[in-house]
Amino acid sequence: MVNHWYNGKEGLFTAAAYIAIDSGLADGVVTGSRRRAGERLLRAFLGVCERHPAQLAILVRNMQTNKLAANAIRKIVERDILDPVVRALGVDEPDLRVALCWSQLIGLAIALFTTPQDVLIQLEHDELIRVVAPNLQRFLDAQIRL
Repeated sequence: MVNHWYNGKEGLFTAAAYIAIDSGLADGVVTGSRRRAGERLLRAFLGVCERHPAQLAILVRNMQTNKLAANAIRKIVERDILDPVVRALGVDEPDLRVALCWSQLIGLAIALFTTPQDVLIQLEHDELIRVVAPNLQRFLDAQIRL
C-alpha cells in the first residue's frame, strides 16, 4: 500500500512531514525586520514543534536511522522554509546559509525529541529563543567567510 499511495517510503515520509509543516511558514519569517529573522524562524520552528510533537518526534527518530526519511524531510524544510527565507534576505552564499540553519534546527529537534535534554525542554520558548536565535541570525545575514 505504501508504494501504491505514496510511491514508496520516501513519499510516505514526505507526506508526513508536509502534515507537520505549515504552508506559508516562510512568509511569516521574512515579514518584518531583517535583524529579527532568526528569532522569527526559531519561533515558527518551535510553534511547529508545539503543534505536532508526536509527528515530529517520529520524523526526527526516523531521520536518524533511515536515509530516505532524512533526505525527504531535509528537502521539504530546505525547499519550503529555509531556501525562501534566505533568498528573500538577498544574502550571499544562500546554499551554505540554508545548510547552517538546517544544522541548527535539526540539532535542536534531536535535543528536544530523540535524546531529550531536560535543561532545554524546561526552558520557556522566549528563553530558548533568546539563546538560540542569535546563531540562526548569524547564519542568515552575517558575514560567513573571512
